[in-house]
Amino acid sequence: MPGWKRSRQVITPRTGAARRSSPGWCAARWKGANMGADRRAEIKMTPAEQEEFLRPTGKMALSTIGPDGYIHTTALYYAFLGDEVAFLAKRKAQKVVNVRRDPRVTVMREEGEKYYDLRGLTLIGDGEVRDDRDALWTVGEYLYRTRHSGADDSPADVERIVERSIHNRAVIVVHPKRVISWDHRKLRAAQPAGKA
Repeated sequence: MPGWKRSRQVITPRTGAARRSSPGWCAARWKGANMGADRRAEIKMTPAEQEEFLRPTGKMALSTIGPDGYIHTTALYYAFLGDEVAFLAKRKAQKVVNVRRDPRVTVMREEGEKYYDLRGLTLIGDGEVRDDRDALWTVGEYLYRTRHSGADDSPADVERIVERSIHNRAVIVVHPKRVISWDHRKLRAAQPAGKA
């Protein structure tokens, strides 16, 4: 109808109240949605940036699915087994039990306080529990080296410390299927002076 091009009434489902709508209003919403997608692409990290962000190591939030179906989340120091994120945990820990039952996991690391300083990475995928000595030793030694980088322990001391740290432990390796990243520092250039 010709009149629709100028304006039309829309009955909202909750209140039954009428509101004025127009093609211009719809176009603005669609444009906003596209701008949001563009903004997400703008702050996405490159593979090299993801590597640089994760390699200093630290803590990540590991989320698994508990026996009651609710999310079980813990913060753990992480390491690398090859190119994949890995955690060391007690063999009977709830997170290990969860991954053995249901491998779906999500891990996340974020840093920064102010909005334009925030950056982070989320990995969504499957977890694998490993308790072979090679995996345990690699992860245990990695955690020791990164958390005690200034220590002057002898090779024998390092071996003893790592051996003790992996006793009765298991490794959870994350095989990511999807990566989500954000680096709000990339938005600073678009901000007027003093706004960041």
